[in-house]
Amino acid sequence: MTFPLSEHEPSQILIPEIEYPSWILDSDDVSLPITLEWEESDGEFAGDDGVLVHFHGYSLVRDGRYCTQADWPSFYSLNVFAFKIAGITHHQKDANSQAFRAGELTILERDPSNPYGSNAVKMLSADRSHFAGYVPQELSSRIAPLMDELGHNREPGMVLKTYNVGQHRHGIEIVSAVGRELSLSDD
Repeated sequence: MTFPLSEHEPSQILIPEIEYPSWILDSDDVSLPITLEWEESDGEFAGDDGVLVHFHGYSLVRDGRYCTQADWPSFYSLNVFAFKIAGITHHQKDANSQAFRAGELTILERDPSNPYGSNAVKMLSADRSHFAGYVPQELSSRIAPLMDELGHNREPGMVLKTYNVGQHRHGIEIVSAVGRELSLSDD
């Protein structure tokens, strides 16, 4: 997976044409190769408790339409995963690190000895010095076996968006392509 450094402004994710299983090729909702555009987004909204949440980062756009969290599962069959990190409140100091700004590289790392589940996947900074949380359990049950099948203990990812209340980070969205090359371009 290749990404620009954070000082660049990514505009597209290009997933190159590969040999796809026939059940994917027969699907009407998959256009190949996949091109997900990036659009910088910045704003605020009131959370469920009325607290003002500021967000900054990139939104995925496909076929001229913003991809919401409801769209993310449509990419899973191609091993492209977008998700919010789970457990961030337990790792607040590390999550607030500059290592988890929008556009920064991250590492998904298997954690099979985790007492809460053998499919656990940690989210680390690119240099592995900061730990922000975990891939949500419903996704780690897909990602971990795939990583194991590929013989990969680690996979790269990138921070899409951060959610902050004051100076505290309360959410981090990540994108990763497990076992796939995922590159960004300025086209």
